[in-house]
Amino acid sequence: MGVVKSVQDERFGYFNLFILFFIFFPLSSFILGNKFGSRINSDHLSMVGFFDLYRLEIGFVVFLLVWTLILLLKTDKNNNHFRAFSVFFVAPLFFLSAQGARGAGELGKTFAFDSLQYVFSSIDNPLANNVSALVIFLVLPIVFFITSLMYKIKNINGSVRNRNDEVLKGFVVVLVVSFFLAFVPPFDKANKESSSYDALAYLWVTGVFPRKDVATISDDSWPLVLPIDTSVQKDPRNVVVIVLESVRYLSTSLHPLRDANTTPYLAELAESSFVAENAITTVPHTSKSTVAINCGIEPYLGRTIFESTLGIPVRCLPEILEANGYNTVLFESSTETFENRKALMEKIGFNEYYPMERLPKAGFEMVNYFGYEDNIMLPPSKAWIKKQKSPFYALYFTGMTHHGYEPPSDYRKEQYSEDSSLNDYLNSIRYGDAFIEEIFDQYRDAGLYESTIFVVTADHGQGFGEHNQWFHNNIVHREGIHVPLIVHSRESRDNPKRILNAVSQVDIVPSVLSLLEIEGGYQGTGESIFSEHSGVAFTACWHELDCLARTDREYSYHYYFSNKEEAIYDLEADPLEESNIAAKHPELLEQFGSETFQWYSDIKSKYHNTYSDINADYESTIADTVTRGSIDVAIAFRESQSRRKETGLVLSRDSSVDTQRVGEASLPLRLQISPRG
Repeated sequence: MGVVKSVQDERFGYFNLFILFFIFFPLSSFILGNKFGSRINSDHLSMVGFFDLYRLEIGFVVFLLVWTLILLLKTDKNNNHFRAFSVFFVAPLFFLSAQGARGAGELGKTFAFDSLQYVFSSIDNPLANNVSALVIFLVLPIVFFITSLMYKIKNINGSVRNRNDEVLKGFVVVLVVSFFLAFVPPFDKANKESSSYDALAYLWVTGVFPRKDVATISDDSWPLVLPIDTSVQKDPRNVVVIVLESVRYLSTSLHPLRDANTTPYLAELAESSFVAENAITTVPHTSKSTVAINCGIEPYLGRTIFESTLGIPVRCLPEILEANGYNTVLFESSTETFENRKALMEKIGFNEYYPMERLPKAGFEMVNYFGYEDNIMLPPSKAWIKKQKSPFYALYFTGMTHHGYEPPSDYRKEQYSEDSSLNDYLNSIRYGDAFIEEIFDQYRDAGLYESTIFVVTADHGQGFGEHNQWFHNNIVHREGIHVPLIVHSRESRDNPKRILNAVSQVDIVPSVLSLLEIEGGYQGTGESIFSEHSGVAFTACWHELDCLARTDREYSYHYYFSNKEEAIYDLEADPLEESNIAAKHPELLEQFGSETFQWYSDIKSKYHNTYSDINADYESTIADTVTRGSIDVAIAFRESQSRRKETGLVLSRDSSVDTQRVGEASLPLRLQISPRG
């Protein structure tokens, strides 16, 4: 009892021990529990990689904990200010670290400091910018750490009654050791540093040592937009593009190693279509790929959707076709409030836009935090088609396969996978296949099938931990960037073809225009897939300074802005990219890296100079590209889920729902096309 009392009285005191045992020790366990119990897949790691994974996390937890122990050591002076500092400043750091460990388990990575700066800059406040983020989240924590430690050491050394000098020395040694354990970079170059570091530690490391950009900014710019030289089409045809949300090629019935037979109709359609078997997304993020698909150019290579505020530097397909007498429309089952999407559709040039908010909802369910089941687009589509007197371009953007992967309550799921998330995802794709068939049937019933060019593709893929990564934004492996691309027209019905070369989303616009025999107006970077194609496609991750990729028929090349080594995969021998052969082919590594950096530099230069030429401080427009109405949609979805679970009800559909028309409450948003150039 005397020993325990001595520890309580001389080292910490009762109240400080209470704070330690009931606040900081549980938070420490929470961090490590999230790390050890997370979905981060360490099976693929070497022993060194496994050591990195836990050395960095444990080191950071011990670092924070020892800092707290020092602050709570008993001194002759009143310690209330140290207690308050520990509870109100250090404890939140523990909590942020714990949440970061949890997030890393879900995503397979943690985020760099520039990600924090991006989020902070998106706040609509003049004081929220990169500099203030640096001060608040990096400079102040370092100042607080040094100041609190020095002040506490001074108090301990000046104490007479409570002598904790020797204890302090021991704690300082542990603090220094844990600092190095937490902040020395990972040794295993096969693993991304962002998946090894503690989440909070990685933020600070990348704040102090920002990742280096490989782009060389030249004086290159996008060309001045020229007037469209229109010519009378002998046989104008409609264009219908169906963009599938988050659908990777591997999870369709088209892939030889498919997850499941999820798209039987698409597979049947492929038999009489042009099928690009190696189609690659430009940036694996919806808003960015929307620009590539509709405009035939790479989007701005970064998170900010500048295209919705500063505009798109070339004419997009809707505008080119409108100049040739076409009407244009976009239907989507998701909200218009995500990433200023309404403004983006305006810049792309659609005449009419029917997002979730403008569609009749009776008889349809919300299926995720972005919107409704895809069949909500069918009634207004049918009504819209009947009204058309001239050729048109119609784009259908699905949403049910977005994260959440929840088909309607009356949908009977198949058992495709033991992984519940993957199984729901595959079932959502199966639902989407039926939606595609319904769209084709609408055009057949309207007598427009023969006079329509159909394109079916996806904005990006989706990861389910195949390479220790989930979702899509920063995945350049096949599951993230390899997407379906089918062109179905009278040409393909006469002579179907499989295209084996790598093609990009930017190639869709010139390919469609070549089938329509429209030559004027396009000034993008794509190549028609029906021409002598270069057979190379490039990709940039959504987050700046994260990753790049180059794909051709034989190989895929990955570059990472971190300690992770570059990779080359032989796609014929290793279609799932499991064996990095870069070390065996230094000549390919040099060639692919040079080509990738050149592409990246070219696109970065063009946007940098074009946006500078229109006298816009594009860093200041980040807040304008973020809209928060999608949060309300997410809340509405959560409430609908709760009601469904409470009542156990399954949606009862009105048999007359297919006759619904777009009512007055759902009148289209007439988008005004603003001149560019």
